[in-house]
Amino acid sequence: IPVRFQLRHPTLQPNQKAFLIGGLSELGNWDQKLALEMTSTSPGVFVRDVFVPPRAIFEFKFFIKEGGKTTWQDGENTFAEVLAEASATFSVSWSHSGR
Repeated sequence: IPVRFQLRHPTLQPNQKAFLIGGLSELGNWDQKLALEMTSTSPGVFVRDVFVPPRAIFEFKFFIKEGGKTTWQDGENTFAEVLAEASATFSVSWSHSGR
């Protein structure tokens, strides 16, 4: 099933890269080395299209890399459920308190 993951991050700098990671093999199984880099589609909007199994239930999260530094999105993982017969879009706004 095609799924679009969208991250809104209006303050992301050119030297920073946004990544998607999650609890499916298609999302890297929480292994940062296998995380999926997001693509900018317009200023402050980043997407990644992924095919996931029908009826998949999983969690995902975004993180930012800048050189050797990794900054995780604040809060809990995002819970997602994909139906068997429909594509889906999951859209999230970046939040990070700077802790």
